[in-house]
Amino acid sequence: MKLTFVLFLTLVTIGCGAPVSGNQPAGNVAAGGVPAVVVPVLHSIVISPKVLTLAVGATQTYSASGFDANGKAFPVPSFKWHSDNLDVASVSTSTSGAVVSAIGEGTANITATASGVTSLNAAVVVSADALPTPAPLAFEFSISGSTVSNFTVALSVPVGCYGLPLPTGVGYSEAGQY
Repeated sequence: MKLTFVLFLTLVTIGCGAPVSGNQPAGNVAAGGVPAVVVPVLHSIVISPKVLTLAVGATQTYSASGFDANGKAFPVPSFKWHSDNLDVASVSTSTSGAVVSAIGEGTANITATASGVTSLNAAVVVSADALPTPAPLAFEFSISGSTVSNFTVALSVPVGCYGLPLPTGVGYSEAGQY
């Protein structure tokens, strides 16, 4: 009977989440068995684009996102933007992030700060004859056919890398048996 009572008491204690021995709480449990509240805080800021080439007089919009220590998105109401070389690029806050203006030739680093956390640098290279940083290349790709060995691959690029239309007839198409 005594053995049954000790075993029952041990199982009840473990089942209730209380420590079996000692007075230290386990995991995220505060003293007395009450769950500890973990409040997420801003841990890092990522800005985009990371590298940019602009011609003198051009502008570019930047965006920033905050993350907690677990890499989850963290809401930040506003960021403070900074350029380390105002002779090359200035930065001003806008409703969609920040606007970087290319002032003179050279390199500047752009950062965003909130709640004492500062992003890594994003480099802006300003040149008198710079082409804008190309947009990602968009293309259409399709595969069609009735069997694995008889198919058609079609690839078309509707727009060039600087947003200009490609000349008529430029594209790639391949068909056959492989």
